[in-house]
Amino acid sequence: MGTVHKPDITVCVNSYFLEKVEDEEVHPIIEWTIDTSKENISIMRELFKHLI
Repeated sequence: MGTVHKPDITVCVNSYFLEKVEDEEVHPIIEWTIDTSKENISIMRELFKHLI
């Protein structure tokens, strides 16, 4: 069974919120959390590539 990491969950949940939220002022905040989580995932992948 695989492991789900917090950044993966954050991207999924916030992508859903971005589709559903009606307050346009919240969109940039949710987009920022998605972008930041994707960057963190990318960094973790690079780190683990060098460990293996």
